[in-house]
Amino acid sequence: MFLKDKHSGNLVEILDLNSLFDPLKPALMGRLHAGEEMQDPTSFEKTELIFLSGETLPRCWLDVHYRSVRPPERRRRPTSPAKPRKAARSGSRRKTSQPVSRGRSRA
Repeated sequence: MFLKDKHSGNLVEILDLNSLFDPLKPALMGRLHAGEEMQDPTSFEKTELIFLSGETLPRCWLDVHYRSVRPPERRRRPTSPAKPRKAARSGSRRKTSQPVSRGRSRA
């Protein structure tokens, strides 16, 4: 798996995926891919690595207590008493005392 170094933008090949997923390990072994020669494996801090897309690593890979921190609570809008509905406009309907006939008229 490849990640990117935040500061240099160079690719880092992750050599041990288990240490990447383990939140108890703050660092992991990887190999920097910069230049033409194969680099020696070195230790990288997980906080200094990001995905190739620029996204940060998931918090569950970095923080042991990721579940214990509660997300910020949403603010609820104050509830107000229900307002009465407005009556339908009477201008759109015809008011007649006689039923409207449809079709031919009888004579």
